[in-house]
Amino acid sequence: MMELFLLITAIYGIWLFFAYAILLPNYRYSKRVQIFELRDQLRELKYSKSISNASFNIMEHAISNGINTLSFINLIDVFKISQSIENNIDAKEKIEKRITEVETQKSRELLEIKKKVSYLIAKTSIMNMIGWLPVFIVLLILFRVVRGFATKINIMSNKVALDPKTQRAEDCWHASLA
Repeated sequence: MMELFLLITAIYGIWLFFAYAILLPNYRYSKRVQIFELRDQLRELKYSKSISNASFNIMEHAISNGINTLSFINLIDVFKISQSIENNIDAKEKIEKRITEVETQKSRELLEIKKKVSYLIAKTSIMNMIGWLPVFIVLLILFRVVRGFATKINIMSNKVALDPKTQRAEDCWHASLA
C-alpha cells in the first residue's frame, strides 16, 4: 500500500513539475503577448481620438493590472475579489462608474478590446489551477461512483418495498411485535 502511495505521489509531482514549469509559463507568455497587442490597439485608438482620455486611462490601468497578475491569479482569487467587491459598497460604485465610462463610448473597438482582455485573463486564471486537474478528475470519478451506487441502492430499495412477499413478511414481523 505504501508503494502505491509513493507511486501516486511521484506521478503527481511529475505532473506538477510539467504543469507549472513547462506548460503554464509558455501558456502565460502567449496570453501576455496577446494582451500586449490589445494594449497597443488601445493606444492606437487613443491617438486616433476615437475614445476619451478617461476611458483610455481606465482600460490601460485594467490591462496593466491584468498583465501584472497574469502569472498568479486563479479562480479562487477571482471569487475572493468578486466577493470583497460585493461587500464593499464604495468599491462597487467606483467600479460600476468605471465600467459605465468605458461602455458609454461609441467605439466598438474599445468594447471589443475590453471583452478580449477580460476573456484572456479569465482563461488564464482557470489555467493557473491546472495543477489541481488530477485531483478534480479523481473527485469527479468518486462522485460518479458514489452516485451510481446510490442510484442502484435506491432502485433495489424500491423493488424490495414494492415486492408483495416483502410486504407480507414485514406485516408478519410487525404482527409479531404486537
